[in-house]
Amino acid sequence: MTQTQLAPRGPFLACAAIALAAFAIVAVDVQIAGRAGWDRTVFRGLYAGATKGPPGAAPNDSPLLKTLLPALNRLSDVRALALLFAATAVGLCVGRRRRHAAFFLAAIAVTLSSAALKHAFASPLPFPSSEAGSFPSGHAMASMAAVAAIVVLLAPTRLRWPSVVGGAAFVAGVGVAVVADGGHWPSDVLAGWSLALAWVCLLGALFGLPAHRRPT
Repeated sequence: MTQTQLAPRGPFLACAAIALAAFAIVAVDVQIAGRAGWDRTVFRGLYAGATKGPPGAAPNDSPLLKTLLPALNRLSDVRALALLFAATAVGLCVGRRRRHAAFFLAAIAVTLSSAALKHAFASPLPFPSSEAGSFPSGHAMASMAAVAAIVVLLAPTRLRWPSVVGGAAFVAGVGVAVVADGGHWPSDVLAGWSLALAWVCLLGALFGLPAHRRPT
């Protein structure tokens, strides 16, 4: 027989508090500093005075980014993220892990707040556009929410470290892509990551997921 031991809630709550604090710091900085913020300085340095958004093109003629950006753009495509969501949810349901599936679906639901937050902060996009504000990045939120949820679910297994390494690479790739194609400021990405991580950690504490099983 095996006995299920639940993951302690303390680390989840601590992580959520740190992530929420990070989001608050970035949000306040964006509101106070505005166009003089550090992320604007970084972005202008990347684009070296460009006045028009270069969709799909790498800033500053970077050979490395020119090589990587097509793949990164496909990685951050809405369809690719939707496929990741669907495959994970279906896999959990087929494996009869309905509680885990509910946790995953609740985790990615944080992306529904993206439009409202963009409207509330009304942060202008890097280049003129008819789209809504840029803060926070919905792509960054979606990728972090999905990856963080998967890492939490795989934490009791041998796949925990591969999921951390692979997930970090995926999240970083999406973050680079949405900045490099001129669609977001760096602070938009940091805010999206922080908010999604905080949400997933809160859900981890709420759902009381298993840490591991031990013989009895």
